[in-house]
Amino acid sequence: MTAAPPRVVLHGDNPQVAAPDGNRLTRRHSCGSGRPDRWGNSTLVKYTPSWSPYTFPMKTLTNVILNNKYQFEKRVGSGSYGVVYSARHLFTGKMYAIKVILKNQSVHGNKKLLEQMEAQILDMALANGGALAANLLSLHMIEQNGTNCKILKEISLQLKVHKHPNILSLYKVYDLKPAIFVVMDYYPDGDLFNTIVEQQRYKNDPFLIKSVFLQLVDAITYCHSKNVYHCDIKPENILVADNGTRMILADFGLALQDHEIESNICCGSSYYMSPERIQNFCQGFDSKDAHSIHVERLLQPSSEGLRENVRFPTSAGDVWSLAIILINLVTIRNPWLRASLQDTTFKAFVKDPTVLQRILPISTELFHILCKYLRLNPWERGDLFEFRQDVLTCSRFADSGPLSVDSRIDPADQWRYSCQVPVDHVQLDKVRSRERAVPEEHETDHIIDLPLPTRRGLCGNCADCGYGARTPRRRAVFDGLLHSSASDEPYSSTENDNIRVMIYGVDSDASSVSSLSMASQIAVNGCSYANLQY
Repeated sequence: MTAAPPRVVLHGDNPQVAAPDGNRLTRRHSCGSGRPDRWGNSTLVKYTPSWSPYTFPMKTLTNVILNNKYQFEKRVGSGSYGVVYSARHLFTGKMYAIKVILKNQSVHGNKKLLEQMEAQILDMALANGGALAANLLSLHMIEQNGTNCKILKEISLQLKVHKHPNILSLYKVYDLKPAIFVVMDYYPDGDLFNTIVEQQRYKNDPFLIKSVFLQLVDAITYCHSKNVYHCDIKPENILVADNGTRMILADFGLALQDHEIESNICCGSSYYMSPERIQNFCQGFDSKDAHSIHVERLLQPSSEGLRENVRFPTSAGDVWSLAIILINLVTIRNPWLRASLQDTTFKAFVKDPTVLQRILPISTELFHILCKYLRLNPWERGDLFEFRQDVLTCSRFADSGPLSVDSRIDPADQWRYSCQVPVDHVQLDKVRSRERAVPEEHETDHIIDLPLPTRRGLCGNCADCGYGARTPRRRAVFDGLLHSSASDEPYSSTENDNIRVMIYGVDSDASSVSSLSMASQIAVNGCSYANLQY
């Protein structure tokens, strides 16, 4: 008998576990979780930099100034390939988050490499009076072509969808030899996990649960309309603002653009992953084109069924994750440790779905809604538009307690739950920071320095990268005076086992008055969800 295809694990470390006694949500910090922390906005005030050569803490970038605009304040998060700092705009005083991404990603989760990166950046700043001078990348070119570059893929996918008000906005991307700097919004209120578990913000307010959950549904719907599938939706990747009333989707590190995903791909965080991403369901299907699953073959494996990979809709995995988050919001619990047939609770749910109602304090109406979006077969799972309407019209989330009150929305108030309109935050931010009045930065042609992988892979050939083929650099007249050899020059060629990726920029000073006026009108007037077409 031929064995099933092996599983391919892309990522999937989740810093939270569920206790056996009721699966109550708890947090576990694990190595390499890479979860973004506390990025948000603060009040705009006039600000004067306060650094001196003696105020730099060891090994951190606190008080370093980036391109005479942003002063780093403190580290607020870290991951496998980068660290996140809060930073203040020197002119407006607005707070931003700046993610510093390591370029040398040959080793996964190497903390020492991150420390070396920060030390190198700090040395560069100290040698220049506490300031860094980095190249400004073209956001347009990253969005169009960055998906083929390992370093820029996450940024590129997020740029395709970041205009939505419930998705983390990116404003600028800077390039320095050891790292990439990404300027984004700063949310000091933290993430949804902290708001659910520690603050218990939603346990007594069914209307607030509906509001924040519909924001998430709208954000994911917008992503899917742009052919971007998040694949790692969990409370740790959702930031909160305005006292927990506004949701901001972040961390597109595992996002995909493929409409369908192979059955042997394991992608996501285990407690929120759909079952087809945890174990290979190929045996439950008769053919690659079949959409009907034989559950009995999965519960009792035999020689029957398919023994090669099948494909599932990628969007169905995001729908599953949202259903688990809805359970988190209502019950502050996880229904099971993982959606695997090796998990006792989940296996019992597959055999008898009413188990869910017996182990969780939910209403019969909510139970039927959850069953619709927690179906084992991804082809039969409900879509996001249905999910939105089902939650909006749900009369009560629980049979007793504060969530048992009638939470049906009055037709006169349904406008409060309408979908948000995408807005060009980048252009609006340039107006707020007065960069249009005094243009100082231009997106120009420059080179990103990337380490050449040992095997031919995603970044192995510049000609395949989409940014243009590698072109030989013409040696200038004074190069011989400035550099003793070609290997000494910054951004050196393949003599140092580096590849050079050309990014052709555009002048950031182009006029956008008309687009800003339109964006302002849309933001003020709002829209009807039924009439909105992405």
